[in-house]
Amino acid sequence: MYILLKTFSRFSTWLGPSGWRFFGSGIGSLIWWFLPSARRKILLDNLTQSLQIDVTEARKLARENCRHMGIMVMETMASPKLNRQNISDWVTLEGKEHLDEALSYNKGALLVTGHIGNWEWLGGALALHGYPMIAVMTNQHNPGFNRMIIELRTGMDMIVNSRTDVRDMVRRLKDGKFIGLLMDQYAPQSTIKAEFFGRETTCQPGAAVLGRMQNAPIVPVFIHREANGKHRIIAHPVRFVSQEKEKDIALQEITQDLMTVIEAHIRAYPTEWFW
Repeated sequence: MYILLKTFSRFSTWLGPSGWRFFGSGIGSLIWWFLPSARRKILLDNLTQSLQIDVTEARKLARENCRHMGIMVMETMASPKLNRQNISDWVTLEGKEHLDEALSYNKGALLVTGHIGNWEWLGGALALHGYPMIAVMTNQHNPGFNRMIIELRTGMDMIVNSRTDVRDMVRRLKDGKFIGLLMDQYAPQSTIKAEFFGRETTCQPGAAVLGRMQNAPIVPVFIHREANGKHRIIAHPVRFVSQEKEKDIALQEITQDLMTVIEAHIRAYPTEWFW
C-alpha cells in the first residue's frame, strides 16, 4: 500500500494545479457514482435538512462536494510540493494577527477547525508559515496508509501527535505549540452538547477541556480554495474558556461558540465540508 501511495504522491506532485483539478474532478465523479445508496441518501438528507434546500439543489451541491473531495485528494498527495520558500504562493493568511496574538501569550494555542476545505493543507501551511503546529492524528488500521499520512504531515514541518496522548498534548501546550483539533465529528461519549444546524448534538470535548485546564487561547481557523486554485486560511479572533464560571457551564458555552463559528463557515462554503 505504501509504495502505491508514494507513487501516487510523486505523480500528483509532478502534475500541478491544472492536473489536480482535472484528475480530482474525475475522482470526484467516481466518488459520486460509486457512493453507496445509503451514504448518498445521508449526504442528500444532511444537505436538504441543514441548508433548507430542495433535493435538486442538494444533488447539485453534493456532486460539487464530491468534486472538491477528489481535488483535495490530489492536492494532499502533492503536499511535498509545498515548502517554506513557496508557501505564500499557494496559501495566504487572513487574520494573521489573531494567530500572532495567540502566540504572544506563550501558552500554546488550540486551533479549532472542521473537515472543511483542504484540512490537511491547513495545518501544513500554518507550519510552513512559521507557526509551531502539532497535528493530532488517529492511527489508521492500514500501516502503509498510516505511514503515508505521517510522512505527508511531517514533510510540511508538522509534529504528529496521537489523539489519545493527552499528557503529551498538555506538555506541548506548555512548550508553546499550536495544536490543531477537528471538532465537527459526532462524539457519543461526550457530555458536552451544543446546537449545530438547528439540532442538538454531543461535541468533541478536547478544545474546551484543554482550554480550561491550561487557560490556553483558542483560535477557530479554516481553509478555503479560491477559484484560481490557491488557498486562503481564515483565522478568527482569540477566545478563552472562562475560569470564573462553573466548569460545566464554561465548557458548554465555549463549545457552543466554537460550533456556531464552524457552522457559519460551512454555510459560507457548503461544497467544501465532509457532509
